Amino acid sequence: MGRYIWRIARAAAVALLLFGGTILRLYTDWLWFKDVGFAAVFSRTLGLKLILFGVSAVAFFIIVYSNLRLARKIAPPPTSSTWRKTPWSRRMSDISLWLQPNPLLGFPVVSH
Repeated sequence: MGRYIWRIARAAAVALLLFGGTILRLYTDWLWFKDVGFAAVFSRTLGLKLILFGVSAVAFFIIVYSNLRLARKIAPPPTSSTWRKTPWSRRMSDISLWLQPNPLLGFPVVSH
């Protein structure tokens, strides 16, 4: 149970570091627009930005997903003998030896 709480606390701290400035800026803008009597303008602008972000994210996903699906359909199936002989697979296995998970950061870092 203790590890679970520390993971949540770590994730909250990272989220606060990443998004704290943006949240603070949005809050101060909201207070200013509310003070001058244009809270509806701020709400509408923020809502439209969020809608535009959502539409763009869905369009991006559709384009990338269809491109990857088409590439997978067109590409010849890999065989185990050709995969092991490619220089890229050897490089990736060498790189994976250098990377180890870091329990504090939660992602691989170079260990040597």
